Amino acid sequence: MDEAVILRSPAPPIGGNGWWFRCPLVANDRPCGRQVRKLYLPPGARYFGCRYCHDLTYESCQESHKYDRLLGVVARDIGCDLGLVKRALG
Repeated sequence: MDEAVILRSPAPPIGGNGWWFRCPLVANDRPCGRQVRKLYLPPGARYFGCRYCHDLTYESCQESHKYDRLLGVVARDIGCDLGLVKRALG
């Protein structure tokens, strides 16, 4: 499979250089075009794309919200909001 990807090296304002990809994916008939350092090909995907297009998050973000559903049920049962329950558990 061949996939064309734009690779750029814009002149940074403080010198040096860095390479950037343009995300080649299209969503809702509009090209993404985000300038990113990495492109990803998650399991089951057919094309490389940025984290946003593949709906990828960092593991730390996933861990920080791991128990939100359970804590939401607890908050509802005791009659307060989720933020208060999360702060109480610290």
